[in-house]
Amino acid sequence: MGQVADTAGQAVDEAAGAAQDLAPGTQLLSETVNDAGQTVQRTVDESGNIIETTLDESGELVDEDITGTVTDLPAAEGYEESSNEEGQTTRTVKDESGALISLQIGPDGSILDLKLPDLGDTVEEVTETASETTEGVTGGGDGSGEEEPNATHAAKQKAEQLGVDLSGIEGSGAEGRITVKDVVSAANGG
Repeated sequence: MGQVADTAGQAVDEAAGAAQDLAPGTQLLSETVNDAGQTVQRTVDESGNIIETTLDESGELVDEDITGTVTDLPAAEGYEESSNEEGQTTRTVKDESGALISLQIGPDGSILDLKLPDLGDTVEEVTETASETTEGVTGGGDGSGEEEPNATHAAKQKAEQLGVDLSGIEGSGAEGRITVKDVVSAANGG
């Protein structure tokens, strides 16, 4: 029994390390360990996609799914929705993990801003680091003008690991986003 607890503790420690490597603009909603000892992370990206990522005991990616978007989540109890003169709506929603997410939605339904109000300083630090990373990636380049593929961070890592070109893959996620499953399928000739 002690060994199982040690392994679970190790998995949580490794997952915490993995959580620090989230993609730019991605925020952690929750992190749990399933019955198989795998770490399950729920994150939200800047587009509002809710992504569930499963990592094995060594921190390697096992599975990744886009499970929905924040605009589909129910309003959080006790929080009022408000609109301003420009037609922008501010709403607080609640994820199935219990995380609260504050949204600012434009008149066309697009997400203008999202943040996790109950995480405070931690989110700001992660966001600042992510912004610096994004500037480094988008600021430089080879001048080819190629657009970054619409893929999750984990899918990009898996594609690099398997030597798969993302430009030829059609994504099955929300808004055509490429997921790990799409990359693995392409690598297997599917």
